[in-house]
Amino acid sequence: MKQRLVAAVAASAAILLTYAGSAAAATTELKPAQIERGADIAIPHVEGKTLVDGEVRIDFADRPSLLGSAGEDYIVALGAPDRVVRVTPEGTRTELFRGAGVWESELSANGTRLARMISGEDRSVLHVIDTATGERVLTKRFGLPWVGVLDYRGHRLVLSSFTSAAERTWIWSTKDGFVRVVAEKAGYLADLATDRLALYTKDPYQGGCSKLITISRPTQVIWGSCTDRITALSSSATRMATIHILSDGLGPTRVTLRGGHGKALASYTAEWFGQIWFESDAALLLDTNGVKYAATVRCTPTDCERASDLSPVPQY
Repeated sequence: MKQRLVAAVAASAAILLTYAGSAAAATTELKPAQIERGADIAIPHVEGKTLVDGEVRIDFADRPSLLGSAGEDYIVALGAPDRVVRVTPEGTRTELFRGAGVWESELSANGTRLARMISGEDRSVLHVIDTATGERVLTKRFGLPWVGVLDYRGHRLVLSSFTSAAERTWIWSTKDGFVRVVAEKAGYLADLATDRLALYTKDPYQGGCSKLITISRPTQVIWGSCTDRITALSSSATRMATIHILSDGLGPTRVTLRGGHGKALASYTAEWFGQIWFESDAALLLDTNGVKYAATVRCTPTDCERASDLSPVPQY
């Protein structure tokens, strides 16, 4: 009995420590015009209205959203009208589809398939599209409202529904239709490659918290917070970036860089941040907006440098 009591106390302490991962870390205020220029961004990305990948530069009429790569080509979402296109390095474009589901689509890890989810108040419809031909290779109807695709790898998709009628996260297979419910909670970020799922314990506007768990063992809590949510994971999940759990509007004003189990390594503030993503396990990229100038800033726990030229702060 005594041993069981000691074990229970130790387990409770571990959970408390996990949720205490927001311990104070050094905070740096980022002002783009005052940060020294470093190397260019090493991975495909968007600068203004241009897709940039090393020497490749492809211009668009409006700002594109890069969904990922398909071989040597790029899969890009565009507006006015809403559509997804495949673009070669030379700039040749092939439309894959247009209309509903453009901004909710998820590219598979190898770039060969695109999951297009069209959600409504009473049901959701998934179309799987071949990115080489634009052909619809599979259609699946779910009797749940507002289903979102969190990740797509191989034949597995991580799906999530966040409504009062159906709140859950599950894995669905395009191969055999096999379903495995991971959690009866709404997931908001997933990575099958690193076995990670971030979810809300309930609506964060109603006091809900955020948890990071493993997909294979959903009861295993890696990190949790009632003030922060995860906005980006590094490729090996040894680093993550978090923002305030209720961040909305233009973007957050604070970003915290953490280790894979939630330890705060550094925090950054600015007028507001746009896209937040990892260039590598070591480097976090922050689209940083100051009072007058904006730039993408590359940060590690010990240093920051500009990874792009200065530009005027975008006006919305």
